[in-house]
Amino acid sequence: MQKLTRYIGLSLAIVTFILHLVTIVTNHWSKMTVLANTTYSGLWETCSDVTGVATCLEVQTNEYVLVGRACAVLACLLTGLSFIMATLTISGFFSMKLLKSTGLVIATTSLSVLVGTVWYLVGWFNDIKYVEHVTYTPGYSIVLGWLSMATGIIGGVLLAIAGSENNSRKQKFIINKI
Repeated sequence: MQKLTRYIGLSLAIVTFILHLVTIVTNHWSKMTVLANTTYSGLWETCSDVTGVATCLEVQTNEYVLVGRACAVLACLLTGLSFIMATLTISGFFSMKLLKSTGLVIATTSLSVLVGTVWYLVGWFNDIKYVEHVTYTPGYSIVLGWLSMATGIIGGVLLAIAGSENNSRKQKFIINKI
C-alpha cells in the first residue's frame, strides 16, 4: 500500500507540474467578446482575433497580472524541484524523511496558484468597464490552474503520508526490537 501511495503521489505531482506549466503559458486567462471579435488575455500576451487574423501584443502589467505571474511561476518551479526531490528520494538517493517535506511543499505551493488565479480574477473583474454587446468570461487557463491546485494538494498529501508511513514503521520496528 505504501508503494502505491508513493507512486500515485508522484504521478499526481508530475501532472500538477504539467498543469502549472500549461496554465502559465496559455493566453486564455480571460476572454472578451465584442460582437464577432474575441480577445484572449493571459499572463504574458493579449491576443485578438479580428476577422480570422490573430494578433498578439504584450499584456499590460497590472498589479493582478504581476501577482498571477509570481504565484504561478513560483508554484511551477517549486513543484518541479519537489518532483525531482521526491523521485530521487523514492529511488533511494535520500532518506525517506525527505518525502514528507517534499509532499508538503507540493501541496502548499499549489495553494499559491489559487491565490494567483483568484487575485487575477478579482483584479480583472474590477478593471472591466461594462459596455453593451460585450461579454466577459474567465478563460480555461483559470480552470487548469484550479485543477492543478487540486491535483497538487492530493499528490502532495499522498507523498507526505507515504513519507510518514515509512518513518512510523521504522520506529515500531526499533521499539519491538528493544
